[in-house]
Order: sequence, then C-alpha cells, then structure tokens
Amino acid sequence: MSRALLGVYSTPRNSGLPEPVREDEVLARFIFDRKHLRTLPSSAVKYHAFLPNPANNQTSVFRKVRMTDQEYKDTKLKVEGERGRKMKGTALVDVATVTESGVSVKPEESQYRWHADIEGWPLEKDEAMAIAQQIAAKAEVES
Repeated sequence: MSRALLGVYSTPRNSGLPEPVREDEVLARFIFDRKHLRTLPSSAVKYHAFLPNPANNQTSVFRKVRMTDQEYKDTKLKVEGERGRKMKGTALVDVATVTESGVSVKPEESQYRWHADIEGWPLEKDEAMAIAQQIAAKAEVES
C-alpha cells in the first residue's frame, strides 16, 4: 500500500477519540449511483443519496473541511477501490443543515480518518425520506 493511502486511516490522538463535529463543518457524501444525481437543467443531489444504509440506519460522510486536499483525494481513491466502482459525484452539505433536519453527525474513525456517520434516522420510511429531502435540497454537487 502506498504511503499516501496509509494517511487516510485513523491516526491516534492523545485521547484516542475523534475530534467532535462542529456545526460549521462541510460534509462530503460520496455518490456511487448515477440515479442519485440530477444533471439537467442543473446539477442537484436527489434525496436518495442521503438515505441511511438499511443495515445500520446510518449515512456515511466525510468531514471534508478537516482534510487536506491530498487526504481528500486519497480517501476518495481508497473508497472507490474498496467499492470496486468509480464515484459519480460528491454531495457537499454543512453540518448545521443536517442537524436542523433532525438527525445528528457522529465522528466515527474506525476505518478512515475524518469519517462520520449521520445517525438518529427515524425507522419510519416516510419520515426518513422527508429528512433526506431537506438535506438534499441544501446540498451542492461538488464540481
């Protein structure tokens, strides 16, 4: 494994815990399904991109503003490699938008440095969809 890719894993800190998530941080949601993006008339993120994984009821995101440009590029390449697929895009949204929608962002760095999970999703599908719609409406497609 290259030295550059080794940097995307968690690195121990004094406490061993990830740094708390701040409201002013920007989160990056990596998108692998073309159906989660609208390209015409302008680029937009569809709500499906933010729905939680049914296996754990969480949505995986990265804390982009905490990463250097190189860390961000390396992380994207590593995630693509693990998925065996090329990313179709990235949705950017601030933490305040997420928390105002009724869910929370928890740092989770067991596999990647600066990774987090959106959690606290309701189990009711219609309620989760409404929250995902609120988040997607304010998300931007990274150019």
